[in-house]
Amino acid sequence: MTIRKRTFDSIYSSPKSCVECRETTHYDGLLNSMLNPIKNTFNAHKWQATFFIVAFVLFLVLVTYASSGPYIDDHYWYLADIESILQGRGVQSNNIFPIEAIQGKVINNPPFVHNSPFIYIAAVLGIFFGAYSGWILLSILCSLLAAWLIYKTVSLVANTSKALLAGGFYLLLPSTIWVSSELIVEAMIAPFMVWIVYLYLSSKDRFLPWIWMILMAVFVSITKANFVLLLAIIPGAYLVHHWRKKFYILRTFALVFVAIITFFVITPLFPNNAASSENALQSYLNIIHVGVPGKTSNMESYFNIHPTNYSFDEYVENLVLKTKKSLRLQLLNVNLDGIAFYIPFNILYLLCITGLFFSIRRKKKLEKKLYGAAIVLFFVYLLTICLMQNQFRYMQMFYPIPLIGAFGYAYHRHKEFPKHQKKQLFNTVLFSIVTLFLVYISFTLIQQQRAYGISAAERYQTFSESIHSVPATDAIMVEGIKYYTLYGYVLQPRRVLYVIDSYTQKDLETIMRNGSATWLLCEDSSPIIDTLHLLGTPRTRLLSPLENLVLVKLE
Repeated sequence: MTIRKRTFDSIYSSPKSCVECRETTHYDGLLNSMLNPIKNTFNAHKWQATFFIVAFVLFLVLVTYASSGPYIDDHYWYLADIESILQGRGVQSNNIFPIEAIQGKVINNPPFVHNSPFIYIAAVLGIFFGAYSGWILLSILCSLLAAWLIYKTVSLVANTSKALLAGGFYLLLPSTIWVSSELIVEAMIAPFMVWIVYLYLSSKDRFLPWIWMILMAVFVSITKANFVLLLAIIPGAYLVHHWRKKFYILRTFALVFVAIITFFVITPLFPNNAASSENALQSYLNIIHVGVPGKTSNMESYFNIHPTNYSFDEYVENLVLKTKKSLRLQLLNVNLDGIAFYIPFNILYLLCITGLFFSIRRKKKLEKKLYGAAIVLFFVYLLTICLMQNQFRYMQMFYPIPLIGAFGYAYHRHKEFPKHQKKQLFNTVLFSIVTLFLVYISFTLIQQQRAYGISAAERYQTFSESIHSVPATDAIMVEGIKYYTLYGYVLQPRRVLYVIDSYTQKDLETIMRNGSATWLLCEDSSPIIDTLHLLGTPRTRLLSPLENLVLVKLE
């Protein structure tokens, strides 16, 4: 009879130690199951994975370096909004625009200027990192999420190598670095746009992804009104792709119903301080008259206290003027911002259009869906820049889509030709040169961006030291001059009523009376001083470098 020998450890091991061994083995297995796909991807695609990691690190370094503080209009509004939440003051602002003040509306604690769900998410991060850093951290996380979703989406239409390159390339785009370094929402919207496209491509015959697409479209449309178009486009796309399939009409109506209900339920939860017409359609149409070249400013709807009844011909004229300027800026801009932001975007979309042509020839359904989505969203982008303004930051919301299409096209064109070592070397060298050039452009731009933030911090300090004579409970009229949003931010908690020098004496006095303004901040040479007959009134000149500004006590 054979007697099995038992080891010393097996005889004297306690039940507790056995449990610990099993738990350790379980956690090791769980950890390995999470890390193995990453290890396998890295081993199979070493230089592409290395590129992605280097891009990730460079992105973090460049964005951190560029983030030197707020310096322009929207920055101060978003910063003030987050601070208001963190300090327990709720959804309120000290900014009062003349379109409201002239009518005596919303004088005490109006809501945020640009209310958005992202403000509240950033406020949560702000608890731990501060208002400014919380916002920048959220921008960084959203850009990283967009890069990961680009990787996932490109994987659907290409291979892992192209997906890794696409995700890393996105992080190194000058627009991604610039927009992620600022207190604006465009970098945060980008991942939701990619997510919608990913769900669209991977949905197959499932209905639930379409519901998620609608919900995400509602989410982004609350922040940017131009995305309301998606609430019609998504049900339309479902109808086209599921024509004559089971329940296709019922499900299309279900998508429309969900879009309408969620939009009208959620939108009131995010009131803003924007000037709007009693008529919702009229409010949207008024966008045409904002930022018309040579005629109106981009704050026309806030500062035009005597709205014009525009004729049909004037609507057409203003729309044509804005369209011409926007398209010229988009297509013919060869300045530094054109090279950095517009030209790469245009090239990516040209590749998408080419990819659409070849996908039709090859009869590849998934590719056609991708390029079709890219073209539709390009028209949404064109409507955005023609109706509103062509600011390069708007591209960031759409940038991932042509990027996905371009890398998908590159993959399929490569498959059509036999492998050729010299051609592969040429493509690798070209991609490396383009990427290095974009990184160089990014580094050049963020030097400028960093200088803006440092300069604004100096103005902040100087202005803070110049307004001690204005009691915190007083209201002050501020001329709508350069950096007026900075002055409004620093003047908190004082109520700030913005005015411009073209107003009549009656208009200015009405705003003063409705807002109980007792001070005026304007340029020393401002016509407002003469309009209000303040030429003999004592003025306090601000400290250098703001010595062109004066504080005037209103009687």
